[in-house]
Amino acid sequence: MSTFRVLQFNMQFGQIWDDTYPDRAPIRLDATLEEIRSHNADIILL
Repeated sequence: MSTFRVLQFNMQFGQIWDDTYPDRAPIRLDATLEEIRSHNADIILL
């Protein structure tokens, strides 16, 4: 029997929210990738 892991991930996880300038909130791409990789998923739903 084969099994696989599925991860559902909100891409705004890596974005630090800024109420004053929400369209200019910095994106922490490295932190986002690290989190996604830490789950060792076979399928990732973004």
